[in-house]
Amino acid sequence: MIETFGKVDICVIGPGADWNAEAISDLPSESCLKDLRQEVAPVYHLLPPLFRDMKRRSCGRIVGISSNLHIPSPSYSYNVAKAARTEALLRAADEAWTMGITVNVIAPGPVGPFSDLRTAAAFCGHGKEWTERKRVTPQDIAEGVAFLCSEEARYLSGCVLPYLF
Repeated sequence: MIETFGKVDICVIGPGADWNAEAISDLPSESCLKDLRQEVAPVYHLLPPLFRDMKRRSCGRIVGISSNLHIPSPSYSYNVAKAARTEALLRAADEAWTMGITVNVIAPGPVGPFSDLRTAAAFCGHGKEWTERKRVTPQDIAEGVAFLCSEEARYLSGCVLPYLF
């Protein structure tokens, strides 16, 4: 990535685990380990080159998308994988801070898709759909990421930004 773009200022590490809602007694271990790998492997693959690049410039923003683990969910392996992603990122925050890098986590509950482009545009403009929403939307996530990557959030690192509705 650095070879392609020359530098990376912001990296958002998106979600990855599958949804396995089986009871723990029925979970295939292969599926659980796949969930764990899908959530944690991007962190392990991305942090070393990002830290080396961002350290040279003493700046950078890393935001991981995880899950609000305080919202009940029937998927044991999904929750464990998300908790591992969150911890992997938070454990990196102290070292990152010494290099001028912030590491934070966005932790939404269930996020539904937009039904069409018109609705997405209305949310961007904070129209009626925005003010009357009943759950977390992709726009909420995007605005959280934008805030954590802004100058206003330059002193926030090791933060989990939860979305509760």
